[in-house]
Amino acid sequence: MVRGKGGKEREVYFSTRCGIWLKRYLEERHDGDPAIFVTERDPHRMSIAQMRYIIRRISDRAMINKTIHPHRT
Repeated sequence: MVRGKGGKEREVYFSTRCGIWLKRYLEERHDGDPAIFVTERDPHRMSIAQMRYIIRRISDRAMINKTIHPHRT
């Protein structure tokens, strides 16, 4: 379960491999921010605009010719 916009909870499904990488990421972080995704410099909660930008860059590098959104499956 994750808490999203407006404090709503939703189920998120991901693979065992994804769980391993998420655990590794969280264990390697040394900041005190409770957010899962934080900025690299001066760690603080990543904004929606920052997430969209990163997702767009990844989709461009993967040569995905569709508009990609954080909530798209």
